[in-house]
Amino acid sequence: MSSGSVAASGFIISLDNSKMLFEQLIADDYLHNQLDHVAKVLLATLANEGTIFTIGNGGSMSEATHFSEELVGKFGGPRRPLASIALSDPAALTCIANDFGFEHVFSRQVEALAKPDDTLLVFSTSGESENLVQAAIAAQAKGVTVLGILGNLGGRVKDQCDYSVVVGGKPDLLDSSTIQLVHLIIVHTIVDWLETTLCGAEVKP
Repeated sequence: MSSGSVAASGFIISLDNSKMLFEQLIADDYLHNQLDHVAKVLLATLANEGTIFTIGNGGSMSEATHFSEELVGKFGGPRRPLASIALSDPAALTCIANDFGFEHVFSRQVEALAKPDDTLLVFSTSGESENLVQAAIAAQAKGVTVLGILGNLGGRVKDQCDYSVVVGGKPDLLDSSTIQLVHLIIVHTIVDWLETTLCGAEVKP
């Protein structure tokens, strides 16, 4: 088998997995309902002048940061900024990890910054990371709504969420990169809706 055919084979498998998840997202009424709940909580947070805090690890941190920068910046045309902060400052993360342990890198920030009108949005492909679980517990203790954009079965984080969108299925059925690809579609869908709903008259092409 040539190297070209190996590459093509891997490409087809990746596309097939992505297609399966996209079709699930389009056809699954339960997912639609969960996505609707998540989006409406985020809308209420912004409408009440709360802040959406986002967290994740690795590629999911990139998703979290992307979500927040789209709200503070813009998704479509120029409009007023919307309040969202990704808890991604490397100085804060390494300071907290060094002094308190990596499992507290997000929970300490939630305890310091979040208020009851705010929302914590957690990105994870497995939902099993201890630092995400601890952040969700800290948010709940402060009366902060917890939402999840998760993968596989949602893991332990799902149990701490008020609402969550879970794509995938059985644990380890799909790789993280495929799940993150669908998470990105969800991010863009939610941000587009929030921007249109809150700032539709302001957005200029």
